[in-house]
Amino acid sequence: MDSASAPAELPLALSAMRHATLAASQVMFPAKRRAGPGPRRTPLETPDPVRTLYRRRRGSRAAVKLIAAAQLETLATLANLMTIPRTPRRWWVYPNESDWWERFSLHEEDDRQWVHYFRLPRDTFQKVVAALAPEVAKGDTQMRRAIPVQKRVAIGLWMLANQCSYRKTAQHFGVGRATVGNIFLTVVLAMEMILLPRIVRLGDALEIMDGFAELGFPQVVGAVDGCHCAIVSPVRQGGHFSNRKKTYSVLLQGVTDHTGRFINIEIGQSGSNLDVKVIQNSAVFEKMEAGVFVPGNPTITVGGTRIGPLLVSDGGYPIRRWMMTPYSGELTKKQVLFNRRLSHAKAVVEMAFVQLKGRWQCLTAPLEVSEENVPSVIAACVILHNICETNGRALDDFTEVPQPVLPSQREPMEANAEQKKTEGEAVRGALADCFWAEGM
Repeated sequence: MDSASAPAELPLALSAMRHATLAASQVMFPAKRRAGPGPRRTPLETPDPVRTLYRRRRGSRAAVKLIAAAQLETLATLANLMTIPRTPRRWWVYPNESDWWERFSLHEEDDRQWVHYFRLPRDTFQKVVAALAPEVAKGDTQMRRAIPVQKRVAIGLWMLANQCSYRKTAQHFGVGRATVGNIFLTVVLAMEMILLPRIVRLGDALEIMDGFAELGFPQVVGAVDGCHCAIVSPVRQGGHFSNRKKTYSVLLQGVTDHTGRFINIEIGQSGSNLDVKVIQNSAVFEKMEAGVFVPGNPTITVGGTRIGPLLVSDGGYPIRRWMMTPYSGELTKKQVLFNRRLSHAKAVVEMAFVQLKGRWQCLTAPLEVSEENVPSVIAACVILHNICETNGRALDDFTEVPQPVLPSQREPMEANAEQKKTEGEAVRGALADCFWAEGM
């Protein structure tokens, strides 16, 4: 018996056994005669009890023979099936005929197409692959060949750059949907671990200050703002992440230099929080308060007031000696001029957030990842934004910068709030006088 006929033999044997059992039951237990009108039996036509018992015994013996024959036939068929060699498995993973990535990576040389699909030129893409390979690459096994590291990184970038579901991405790259999910998280976690310290950092502070001075605001080392990143409804504490628009989100606070490159980010606080709470609980707040965010903390004197490195922000942030916010209420011409210069300097961070969400469109829809992985996905988008803004140079220009040491004891947040506000207003007044004196 060959493997082709084996599947047909078993149903036939089982069917024969069922028919034999049914026939035996009909012999042993004949169906009762339907009740209805008909001639009544006379006493002479009454059945003989002895003959009835004899017929039943004879039927029982016949039924036993039928059942035994059917069982023997079934056992013989099963024995034959056990001797048939098992058909080898055709695939370990069902093959998918989509070969878009293979054709694109081998034959597409136009950088415009690479930027269109992955937001990076081909050579920059290869640099990202080389940087992430130690954490992303997998080896072949006896069961299957590993997905190449280039394809794994491409899947991660595709998910970040396009508002695309796991299913569509799986069809596009010819892999399983669960595989897309695993690769996506592997890539973003590797970016956060390997590239975040290299890409999102201060850089040359004096160059940044000169850049903001050309924009009309001296001593500025960064512009700070925030945005909401939508998430799916959390399993726990859903109301905690509900923002004023009644949607679920986490906050991304970013500080950028004069070119729109992020130099500091704070991710993960719930969308219900205000900007002031986010900044007060961030690392950049502690470092600026301690005067260690910029190495050497260079200062200048304007109108008798010493001014150190500054951040510029909008009115949602607290004014400090290092944080400049706009004037509010009825404004004088001098205050209007100050606000105009501050707005011009702060525009770089606003444009950076626009470009961030424009390039990495996963941020324009609720992130379909678990709550603990949301910060990693957002951080990966910020890292890639900086790589795009520097045309890939951020991957090459890396020097280890020692981390500043914060004071061991922090001052109470509210104890000197009025004093700190007064110090900030003094710095703002000195700069407003300087701008007014310049006649601009």
